[in-house]
Amino acid sequence: MKKKIEKGSAEFNLFNEFWSFRKEYYAADNDEWWDEAIEEATKRVEKYRGTDLEGFAYSLYIAHLNDADKKFRESKGVRVRDKGIAYCSHCGKFAMRTS
Repeated sequence: MKKKIEKGSAEFNLFNEFWSFRKEYYAADNDEWWDEAIEEATKRVEKYRGTDLEGFAYSLYIAHLNDADKKFRESKGVRVRDKGIAYCSHCGKFAMRTS
């Protein structure tokens, strides 16, 4: 029998919050979008800091931000492997890579 995520559990809530974030910040269009998306992703991951879901939460949000970054760069003709998004586990914040 397959085990399911229990409705109302921390993991269930993480997925719901992530899905809401993904819909709201689906495609990058300007610097303001990046500032808002990175700030919001940081806030959402912070909720899980110090829990067994911290790494998974980070993985979900970094995957989305890097996907949005890749698509944005491709649409602007920029090499995709340049820069990207990074997460500092020490301070718990996402940021654009500068090098």
